[in-house]
Amino acid sequence: MGATQLSYAIICSASEPMEWYADNYFYNLQTWRSFYEEYAAFNQGTEPGGMDPYISPDQVMRDKRPDEHFFGWTTTNSGRSALGMSFLGIPFCPDGNFPVGVILDKEAIEGLGHEEAHHLFNTQNVLLDAVAWKHVQDRKLDTLLTLIPSPETLSNVSCFVSSSGMRTVVIPSYGAAISNTERLNLLYAIDWVSHDQLPVIMETMAQAVIIPRINNKGQLRSVTVLNGSISEQPETELRLRGCDTKNKKQTFVWKKAGQPDIHLLPRYDGNDVIIRIPVLEGWNIGWLAVK
Repeated sequence: MGATQLSYAIICSASEPMEWYADNYFYNLQTWRSFYEEYAAFNQGTEPGGMDPYISPDQVMRDKRPDEHFFGWTTTNSGRSALGMSFLGIPFCPDGNFPVGVILDKEAIEGLGHEEAHHLFNTQNVLLDAVAWKHVQDRKLDTLLTLIPSPETLSNVSCFVSSSGMRTVVIPSYGAAISNTERLNLLYAIDWVSHDQLPVIMETMAQAVIIPRINNKGQLRSVTVLNGSISEQPETELRLRGCDTKNKKQTFVWKKAGQPDIHLLPRYDGNDVIIRIPVLEGWNIGWLAVK
């Protein structure tokens, strides 16, 4: 749902005849085909929205650390924090054209060129953890930022602003083993750093991947919800941005493969729309169409 293409790598082993693949794997995939085709058609001209786990194009040009092997400069662990936090309901848009901000880890900081680093902190909203912030300080990039009081709604974070008005927030860590209170604090910190532009906030505790799709005007077109656990996911409350809250004429339709569409009733909270997603079975997926 957030990919640009699919690959049927399951046939690479060639350990079974093609007829077996056709009657088993591909037969089951065929039952999902219309579901994905409708999704692709409905979302033409959109892309995933959220935070960009940024990696510099010049990452491989960084200085090699003393403890690295000879080809250490060709590798990077940057961006893995996003993978670890993906089931916390944080929307990510790697290499997206319309990110609300960037998330940087220590590897990403090390890979930034001097001019690129200055440009990034002055043109992007930035999320950092404490380890990445230490690298920011070591490179004197903290001099580009001014410490400001944190909003009363946030705890255990440090907030900064650049001379151009872009925001930076520092959280303790990118760890995914956190309580729902800590998860919401993280989401609200990301929302603050994005100037309240995060496309979706999952306000109910769930082990889910959330993929909003937006157009070039920031308007929300759909939200995919993937239950990443083997357990049933109870009703999940989503706070949506980029909807038409002025005319209130949009419809919100929940779609699952092989099941009838469900029209959901929105609740309006200022410029936000509150939607409750129905129960979702373990390892299952559905998507919300915003029409």
